[in-house]
Amino acid sequence: RVSAPLTAEFKKKLLTFIVQQSPNLVVNLNQVQEIDSSGLGALLFGLRQAKRYGGVLKLAQLQPKVRQLIEIAQLARVFEIFDNEKQALRSFTLADGKQKQAN
Repeated sequence: RVSAPLTAEFKKKLLTFIVQQSPNLVVNLNQVQEIDSSGLGALLFGLRQAKRYGGVLKLAQLQPKVRQLIEIAQLARVFEIFDNEKQALRSFTLADGKQKQAN
């Protein structure tokens, strides 16, 4: 469960990864059965920070309850959502290839 007590640490880890590793990341939510508004806020924070550093945060393997909440909150239009982590990671490569072809 991603809820208020965990969000500060989660946001810190997201920001550290974005700044030190890569602004492009996939958050695999396959172990997350429930998420509250503070958890959604942490994901939005991660997305904003990724964009600030020239990247994007994508979501993968959402459990049904989590997907339903994201859809109800109309965040499915905000996040790129993938059925599995492999597809999400591949989407970075495909997007990069399209950008290179356009140049």
